[in-house]
Amino acid sequence: MESPAGDDTRTFKPPVRDDESTYYLAVNRNKRSVALDLADQGVLVLARRLAHRADVFVHNFKPGTTERYDLGYEQVAAANPGVVYCAISGFGTHGGAALPGYDLLIQAASGMMAMTGEADGPPLRTGISAIDVMTGAARGGRGPWQPSTTGPQPVTGSSRKSTCSPAPSRR
Repeated sequence: MESPAGDDTRTFKPPVRDDESTYYLAVNRNKRSVALDLADQGVLVLARRLAHRADVFVHNFKPGTTERYDLGYEQVAAANPGVVYCAISGFGTHGGAALPGYDLLIQAASGMMAMTGEADGPPLRTGISAIDVMTGAARGGRGPWQPSTTGPQPVTGSSRKSTCSPAPSRR
């Protein structure tokens, strides 16, 4: 599920293919998605139905958001005991939890940007959304990504900032 505005990577242009961002096409290959406005109560009912029948539920909302929509682990697992539930936030559940988890913000906060660019110039973001890519790879390799037939599975979680260790400054 994504917001009605769609995935931000749709705007990563150029390059393009048939007016679609090639980055978006590459990272979303063979995926199906639906845009849902969770502020709409009718749409929220649909989102809950999807969560209640999903094998895997992964989200990247700020802590507490899914609970407000009755899509938190407790609510989803009560209706779908075998669900694999993974919560990814920008900065975890403590300090910085209210901050958005934008890749650029996390690159800056982690020190990653201090390692890019010219030695005598300002820090620069990486050429790709490195935190997004590394978080997905790190979470994807930590299964089990199979539904349970024996009951609830523990919720797994990660902060996007924890994906990268503090980087040493080269300055």
